[in-house]
Amino acid sequence: MAGRTRGKEAGRRVLALPGVGSAVGRAVGRAGQASGRAAPALTSIYRRLPSSSGLPFGATVQTQRRSLLEYYARLDHYLASVQYHPRISIVVPTYRPVHRYLHEMVGSVALQTYPNWQLCVVDDAGGDAEVTRILADFAAAHPGRVAFATRVENGHIAAASNDALAMADGDYVALLDHDDRLYPHALAEVVLGLNAHRQPDGRFPAVLYTDERMIDEDGAPIGEVWLKPDWMPLLHLTSNYTNHLTVYDRAMLVELGGFRSGFDGSQDHDLMLRATEASAAAGVPVVHVPTIAYQWRSHPGSVAKDPGVKSYSIEPAMRAVAQACQRRGRPARVWREAGIVANRIDFALPGPRPRVVVVILPVGGDADRCEAALRTTDYPGLEVVRVPDDGRAPAAGLDEVLATTAADFLAVVADDLDADRHDWVAAMVGLAQLPEVGAVGGLVLESGGSVASAGLVGLGSAGTAPAMAGLPPTEEVYLAWPASIHEVLAVPVDVMMVDVVASRAVGGFGADPAFAFFHFGTDLCLRLREVGLGTVFTPYAEFSEQAPRMRYDVALDERSALVAKWSHWLSSDPYMNPGLARSGQFRVDPELTFPEVPPVLFDTWLATHRIG
Repeated sequence: MAGRTRGKEAGRRVLALPGVGSAVGRAVGRAGQASGRAAPALTSIYRRLPSSSGLPFGATVQTQRRSLLEYYARLDHYLASVQYHPRISIVVPTYRPVHRYLHEMVGSVALQTYPNWQLCVVDDAGGDAEVTRILADFAAAHPGRVAFATRVENGHIAAASNDALAMADGDYVALLDHDDRLYPHALAEVVLGLNAHRQPDGRFPAVLYTDERMIDEDGAPIGEVWLKPDWMPLLHLTSNYTNHLTVYDRAMLVELGGFRSGFDGSQDHDLMLRATEASAAAGVPVVHVPTIAYQWRSHPGSVAKDPGVKSYSIEPAMRAVAQACQRRGRPARVWREAGIVANRIDFALPGPRPRVVVVILPVGGDADRCEAALRTTDYPGLEVVRVPDDGRAPAAGLDEVLATTAADFLAVVADDLDADRHDWVAAMVGLAQLPEVGAVGGLVLESGGSVASAGLVGLGSAGTAPAMAGLPPTEEVYLAWPASIHEVLAVPVDVMMVDVVASRAVGGFGADPAFAFFHFGTDLCLRLREVGLGTVFTPYAEFSEQAPRMRYDVALDERSALVAKWSHWLSSDPYMNPGLARSGQFRVDPELTFPEVPPVLFDTWLATHRIG
């Protein structure tokens, strides 16, 4: 067990040393699970909405107006029933904005149904007198609520943001771009989220983030709303998926030193990395408030329109993530594969490498071909064994290997799959060695190239479904799911690596005889989760079907047993927003009502400076 001692256990010892980011590494690693497990059941805002308004923009403007006014009245009622009403300072750096966009941004702040706000804007020496006039007029119309200043010299976005932060006097700070627009309910829902997630010891959350909608230059919606999952710290290393509207405890930001120079273009990502570490180290989960709180404007010159427009931010973005990994006691190489925007995170492996045994699972494929592809890996000392196809339950055969192996990690690969990459073992071990990880899954592609599975999602009474099935394995889908490292509820046993010691401790693959043939992998993932060990997906363990697979339904008795045993996790998968339909494609639920303001109505409210 030398590999394990030098690897995972050594990592745990390092994280336990004083002054080595001990609490940070351990706490951040478990934060995604803790956030989903420990957070109170915040009633989805969609249940607070009147059902009469139909789909977003699917009814008449007047019908939607009536429904929105009813919703805002309900918000007032809910706010009156909670005790904590913090002041929220909205921090906005600006530099030569389109005047209309700036007008609309400040106007959307004024429309907030929650009154206890402050707006702090700093012009980064843009030299535009009209910007000063717009802000001065807004300050005059809202005395005591607006602070703005103009820098003498251009210091770039981090410096301007720090100047705006220095003017903030609120309990919390919300980050906004100068061309974003807040929905009227944004701050009210944030405050309700703060109250709902108060800790037993009385502390309130230190970091919150919300959902968003993208709009075009004229304010018309583009595509579907961006409904985010609960906190996923590994995904957040690959990209800043939280974006805006993020809200932070102001005292914490001051203690952290605010935004760091040298990270311009990725200053928000760097700040979120450091803030979530501080929150996790303090034992306060990061909170996702599932409300579409703001509109992110797509226009020429914006990242929303063209991610490459701020190419200068790529190097600082990767540097920020690499430094975060180092602070957390898990150094990594952070880089990007050709044509991919998401960061690839290769956590450092110990030497000698942890020992790995690969078990080929018989499912009717060409086992010789499968084994030949497996052995093209560059991972040293790989052991490959086969489970005999003797009619026994497959879980029993896997448990025989699990019980006797001297390896640190056991990988399972179905015999009808071929490994597409030589680095798949190292990619899985790099994640499996993390102290908070119990299982790792890979990407399975259909013979035609589409995704067969990229982890599993919980469907409630329907059990589970393969994530992204039938979709292309690119970044052009939700969360760049099949192209990024991230947390998942569970993974199929077709391509799966488990920690040997941890899996033995929870009973192995066949602990529950109800899942001997189909759901034993899912059951193992969820048993590991119950003891604090999560499951992770990596696209760099990529496998392809040797031939088109027969698609069949799992036996109903196994699915019923799975639902009965794991109903909590299946119905509240933390990586699936409550506004999404229960499927593996992460599509917006067409039966839900969203608190969207139709463009023509939003224009009217912004022009009249009032909701009505």
